[in-house]
Amino acid sequence: MILATVALAGAVLIGGVVLSRSADALAVQTGLGSGFTGLLLLSFATSLPEMRAVVFAVRLRRLELALGEVLGANIFNLGIFFLADIVYDGPPVLAEAGRFEIAPRCSACSLPASC
Repeated sequence: MILATVALAGAVLIGGVVLSRSADALAVQTGLGSGFTGLLLLSFATSLPEMRAVVFAVRLRRLELALGEVLGANIFNLGIFFLADIVYDGPPVLAEAGRFEIAPRCSACSLPASC
């Protein structure tokens, strides 16, 4: 069981790297920019498991579970920025975001406070 979990975690890690590099190459080839492809394509692809869990929870009429899934995923993702700031040697990671990312950054930071 532990070996299977480690193997699947490794597959997810490799898949994430491939997805990130593919989105970056797509941004360069199409000229859309990395902010646009990251916001739309990567966020959609990485949110599919959470979306499935939310839909399943709503179908079971477990609305608290659906809300917990959305808020928990959001808070966890914001925690990743905190860890990146600890590891990253330069200025704060969110301060390095471009003008395109301002609106999504503000909405992501305000979502946990709105509930």
